[in-house]
Amino acid sequence: MEDLPSTLTEARELNSQFYYTGKPCKHGHISKRRTYNSGCVECHLVAAKAYRESGRAKEVARSYYERIREDKWERIMLTSAKSRASNRNQVCTITTQDVRELWPADNKCPILGIPLIRNFGKSGVPTGHSMFSPSLDCIVPDKGYVPGNVIIMSVRANLIKNNETDPKVFRKIADWLENEIK
Repeated sequence: MEDLPSTLTEARELNSQFYYTGKPCKHGHISKRRTYNSGCVECHLVAAKAYRESGRAKEVARSYYERIREDKWERIMLTSAKSRASNRNQVCTITTQDVRELWPADNKCPILGIPLIRNFGKSGVPTGHSMFSPSLDCIVPDKGYVPGNVIIMSVRANLIKNNETDPKVFRKIADWLENEIK
């Protein structure tokens, strides 16, 4: 903490986000303070944890999600794709406009022909995706979410496809299934 300014005035002059007085706050924490409001960082962490544990944070997030789900469905799909790409160390260069343009004109899954239903959940109804929910999929998973390699299909089709790209595998599965049914 020696590299932080020791007063609020000094922190403002140095354009520092934090300062450290070495004195306890009103709750007894000896912690650095935020320059913009003189608040104790430890007090903020305690309050944030209490807020998350109270369940109020989920209510606020759910309310926000419900407000944007109808008008900004493409943003929700893109945000999820960016998160998946980041977790897999893949690129994601598509935009919300790209996602909007990928939506099938007939509102049906291009693979299975079933209707796509944007059912992101409503108040009082359990959220979650059904087999009819739209799903943003990379045609060739290793290429990532880039224009020309992305399609919107149903969750059901995406679960069936998973990461497989070899058509021979799907033919073998279809042949096996046909033989088993007979």
